[in-house]
Amino acid sequence: MSYRHTQRGTLVLVTMGICALVMSIILIYTSIVIGTTALVVCLLLMIMFGSLTVAVDNRAIEIGFGIGWIHREIPLEKIDSAEVIKTRWFYGWGIRLTPKGWMWNTSGFDAVQLNYQNGKHFIIGSDDASTLAETINQAKMG
Repeated sequence: MSYRHTQRGTLVLVTMGICALVMSIILIYTSIVIGTTALVVCLLLMIMFGSLTVAVDNRAIEIGFGIGWIHREIPLEKIDSAEVIKTRWFYGWGIRLTPKGWMWNTSGFDAVQLNYQNGKHFIIGSDDASTLAETINQAKMG
């Protein structure tokens, strides 16, 4: 069994695109150092957090932002179950510590909550949450 899905972080891409545009204008009219530094930071954030890819196989869940510099592997043996949830708007996007545990999300409010065997949780934002949760639960059973 395998699953792989990439979700675009539209809000992140638009926000950082606007940031890059503003920094380009600042670069033209003011300090080259400040404008260039801020422009590079905006572009790096777009590359690093512009998408979230989730892959599931018979041994683990792999999660990675953007081009994969920030990634995590969660062995299936640590997971008790997966369930579809809705996140709150104030949880934000990116890598966040929420009242329900750590969350990796790039866009939207649909998510899969991984319930660990030790009672802790991990949340993965997904625009394909139902299929992702079903795939994880099936991988756990077989």
